[in-house]
Amino acid sequence: MKIGFIRGLNAKSEMVEICDKLVYADSRKPISENVIEFIEEYFEEELVFQSLIELRLQISQLLPIMEKVYEKCATVRFLDKGHMPHMTERDYIRILLTISRQEKEIRSICTKESLARVRREGIAIGRPTIQTTVVDKIDFLYNNQGKSIREVAAICEVSVGTVHKYLKKVTE
Repeated sequence: MKIGFIRGLNAKSEMVEICDKLVYADSRKPISENVIEFIEEYFEEELVFQSLIELRLQISQLLPIMEKVYEKCATVRFLDKGHMPHMTERDYIRILLTISRQEKEIRSICTKESLARVRREGIAIGRPTIQTTVVDKIDFLYNNQGKSIREVAAICEVSVGTVHKYLKKVTE
């Protein structure tokens, strides 16, 4: 049985003709989540997609989808393979998986290189810390003067979350 996945509301005539059943994406969920759920539910059938362009997914978003295809040994067919129309479905999926894995590795390497460069340059990474005088002021205003957390946040010019964080640290 051929099950087609449709991102939008309108199915192309080719999908309607080829597929025994059409499944429409839930617009309330991210498309990648829709596709993974589609694969999990119908992996025993032939899964049909119009094209990668119709799915509008970035390479990095393809990795969990392609890994799910391999994990489930799903049969997947793209009606339009763009510039690779003569490629077999198996080779097309293998290339998509390989490229998305390489993209993940490239992002990882670039992130590590950027962090190393920033550290070498002495640039602080992460959220800025607040001065101990502000922490002491938070403690004093809340515990000694009975100010509310919102009042303390406004007086100290920090967020309510920051006040919570440092009050918790002071009591520990």
